[in-house]
Amino acid sequence: MPRVAKAFERLAARESARNTVTLTIADKTHEHTAHKEAGAILAKLGLAESPVKTHIDDSLIGGWRIEGSEHLIDASHKKHLLAIYNLATHS
Repeated sequence: MPRVAKAFERLAARESARNTVTLTIADKTHEHTAHKEAGAILAKLGLAESPVKTHIDDSLIGGWRIEGSEHLIDASHKKHLLAIYNLATHS
């Protein structure tokens, strides 16, 4: 029976991860702006009802990323800086 309980826990965790949207921000000072901008995008995608979990990622320079429900929207400064770097070094 313990194996059955653990299997159900794994299924529940997988389903929760699939339905949860994670908003990753660079730091706490931009949280309000990130929630506002990401909320507008989620509404356009029809995901405004989804629970949003906020995560702070020190590797982001600025901006935010939203990931979940098979979507990834990257509005981080890191993404744009990497794109500029790749254009400059691969041309």
